[in-house]
Amino acid sequence: MSKRKAITARYQWLMVADPLLCGPGPTLTRLRRCSRLNRGEPCLCRFLINDLAEDLDEFGAETALEWFDSDIDPDDMEDLVRELKSVIAAAQAKPVSDDGLEKAQAWLARFRGLAVAGSGLTGRYTEELDE
Repeated sequence: MSKRKAITARYQWLMVADPLLCGPGPTLTRLRRCSRLNRGEPCLCRFLINDLAEDLDEFGAETALEWFDSDIDPDDMEDLVRELKSVIAAAQAKPVSDDGLEKAQAWLARFRGLAVAGSGLTGRYTEELDE
């Protein structure tokens, strides 16, 4: 089995902020009509976990990725942020690509934004959004 297939089989493909960071209205409607996504920008509420796993692969972040085996409560987001910071700091002591470091820091900033907003992550809407 290729590494990509192993990643896809293990993690929920899409997780979303819970509660969402954007305006009022039904959750699925807000996710489907995200103005940022419609402008070609990344949605602040959608997290493609397979992309995260690939981006953190060179950091040896397998333990940190276990967080995404299930939903993450808002109260636990700070712990996730701390763990990812630790993984990134440890990886910086080794040779890692600048691109990899930039991607890892971007993920960290996104998760920190969720923690500050009091949101967690859920895979609850994956099937509906994948239609």
